[in-house]
Amino acid sequence: HGWAGHPRRGRRASPAAALAPALVWLQPLTMRLASTTLTETPAALYLALGVWLYMRGNRVWACGAMSAAMVTRYEMAALGLILAAAVVVDALRLAGWRVGRALRTWWLWASAGLMLWAPLAYLAAAVGLPADASPWHLFSQTCLDEYGRGAWWTYLVHSVGAFSLGVSACAVAGAVAGGRRAWLPAAMAGGLVGLHTFIYWTYIMPTGGYPRLIVPAAGPVAALAACGLGGLWRGRRAAMVAAAAGLLGGLMLTDQYSHWTLETQRCRGLFLAYRAGLCVLVGGAALAALRERRLLRLGVGWMVAAAVTVALVWQAGLRIRMLRAEEYPFYRLAERAVGYIDRGKYAGRAVLTGHVLVAYLRPGSTVKYSAPAAAKAWKAAAPGALYVWDSKYGCWPEGISLADQPLYKALRGLGRRIAVFDEDGRRIELYERLPDGGGAVGENELDRDRALR
Repeated sequence: HGWAGHPRRGRRASPAAALAPALVWLQPLTMRLASTTLTETPAALYLALGVWLYMRGNRVWACGAMSAAMVTRYEMAALGLILAAAVVVDALRLAGWRVGRALRTWWLWASAGLMLWAPLAYLAAAVGLPADASPWHLFSQTCLDEYGRGAWWTYLVHSVGAFSLGVSACAVAGAVAGGRRAWLPAAMAGGLVGLHTFIYWTYIMPTGGYPRLIVPAAGPVAALAACGLGGLWRGRRAAMVAAAAGLLGGLMLTDQYSHWTLETQRCRGLFLAYRAGLCVLVGGAALAALRERRLLRLGVGWMVAAAVTVALVWQAGLRIRMLRAEEYPFYRLAERAVGYIDRGKYAGRAVLTGHVLVAYLRPGSTVKYSAPAAAKAWKAAAPGALYVWDSKYGCWPEGISLADQPLYKALRGLGRRIAVFDEDGRRIELYERLPDGGGAVGENELDRDRALR
């Protein structure tokens, strides 16, 4: 560590700095993705390495690490601009703000070369690829907001599920306590959250608005959180730290997402208690800093370290395990729907769906990953084909009634509903394609469908 609190080599780090690696693995999505492996985790490695190298004064190699991050996930290019700006400002500052002298600095050009090598090599290798697989066509694609659009606060709430309640609160406290020394990790973490907020809000690029998209900021967030704990440990700027932790804690209590659960009802109470405990931990430490700084020196800091250790063991026990499909909320519904198809008169029919779990349970089913593509496929389907509609991926666009949504209107207009399955607010409906269209579902048909659940 040493990033946010003590970026210079040779300075002694605070005892809280040793918690930085643990604070990475306390982040639930980082722990989860470490076992399933998507592009967010290698991007997190490259970004953390780049920030760490820069804050140790190794600007050239920091740009090399950032270059790898930029081709791992496209949005990292925006964060690369932050690092590039930092290097340019350093060159100007060391040259007495004289542009000509700064341009004669060898490491400025070496940094530029290493920053650009991976994107340029990637673009060269992509020449000739089809449009849907080439980065050359990234900004020329038509973006359909089939996943809906987010609000300005969407990723603030997502940050709770991605980074965890306690780590997020401590990171905000660390950004305050670290001051100017913490600007780069704060800019990287805040920049990534702000960038995905903007993308999901405006939909200038295809995105599902997933919390995992901000996981690449795991390293800077952990460094800031360690700095925040160090500020509480030393009682430094206690009032500002307490205010930041308290304000963010209030926002975190609005989180209603499932990333803190195992998505099973039996564990929700345990996770609520866990979140509440972390909130009390952060708030209590901040209040202790305000009330009596000596109290921290008498052992509260070690109590915080012990609590983080226990939380880490808890996290590891819950996250490092095989993912079971049976725990997925839609599994039972999809299983009932597929069983209804295969055990009845509809066995052997062609099946369309928007949910990959249906294709997993019934090999041979055709998955359409966007509602417009599904509606087009349904209109072209032969009479007798089936469509398995689900309330998770079948509702598009958001903000209008279900009856007015294009896919749902096509299903009802060209087919008839043959079964309905619902559980805990989730819903799956089966439709059969008719030669002349099915029209609206009548009340008698609805009563019959309910009997089939």
